[in-house]
Amino acid sequence: MKNIKPLLLGLLACTLIFSSCKKEQGCIDDNANNYSTSAEEDDGSCTYTIKGCTDVNSTNYNPDANVSDGNCEYEGSIVFWYNQSTSAALVNYGAKSLVYYIDGNIIGSSATSVYFNAGPACGATGSVGATGALTGKYESVTYSVVDDNGTELWGGDITLVANQCMVWELEI
Repeated sequence: MKNIKPLLLGLLACTLIFSSCKKEQGCIDDNANNYSTSAEEDDGSCTYTIKGCTDVNSTNYNPDANVSDGNCEYEGSIVFWYNQSTSAALVNYGAKSLVYYIDGNIIGSSATSVYFNAGPACGATGSVGATGALTGKYESVTYSVVDDNGTELWGGDITLVANQCMVWELEI
């Protein structure tokens, strides 16, 4: 029994010595969200608030942002087109050209003899369209198509969708 007591005391002393040397781990950066006042050694767990646009569908998406700053920006596109039978009707009507407007602004013009067999992609050669900033993910715009005699042949409202190409067929 006498031999066990010194052994136990030695074991207890070693445990206290080695456990008291262990440093508390955690986030030691006082600028981090999870800063720990009791941490003595950085364990790489610090997290930070990064504000920015968190919507992957926006033009200014920030993949590092983890808090939305409410300033996401969006673009929408539209392309107008008509087929051969509409082209023939326009020519027979006496129209030689068309002027296209979005919200009162001219976006382009075309000869009435130019047509597509199917809806073109936004930005396709020979197409008339526009791409612009939207105030949100959706935005209603007013369009107008006027012939060379000043007659509005088509007009109305279209809702543009962020990051999508609206293919709008003009039919007679």
